[in-house]
Amino acid sequence: MRIFVLSLVCLFLLLAEALLINLFGFDVLMPHLGVGLVIYLGTRSPQLFEAAAVTLILAWGADLLAATPPGTRAMALTVVFFLVRIFGTRLNVDSRVILGMLSVVAAALMMAIEVGIILALTGELSLLEPFLLGALPSSLMAPVGVLVSMVVLSRVEDFFSDRKGGLRLR
Repeated sequence: MRIFVLSLVCLFLLLAEALLINLFGFDVLMPHLGVGLVIYLGTRSPQLFEAAAVTLILAWGADLLAATPPGTRAMALTVVFFLVRIFGTRLNVDSRVILGMLSVVAAALMMAIEVGIILALTGELSLLEPFLLGALPSSLMAPVGVLVSMVVLSRVEDFFSDRKGGLRLR
């Protein structure tokens, strides 16, 4: 039940991000909610299987909404999840400054992986220019995605936690 609800919330947030970006016409500046959700799952989720399952569902949804070749965004988000999971244990992830810096690096890494995959498949060097022009401003917006992800998913986690007199859904 918990995996299902977390997955639905993540997919809803990705859909809301895509709709708002298209509504306001932001092509370069995007908050990277997918990266924020992956950082939350990688640093806050106590169980690896649960976090990996939600990440795979999230990556599949992000892949459907992305303007990249199929599988590219999913692979990039999955790699970022496992890297965050590995290095997140060595960082003080309670600090908002550390989470902000981690999100900038994770967003840039995700875009670099996507471009690397596309370059390996197509060999077109013309794709480097939009990446280099859009990667830095877009990566600098990633802390917004982490902030939104932390607020929303922590509320969902509170719903599933044991509360005196409340429902226990685990």
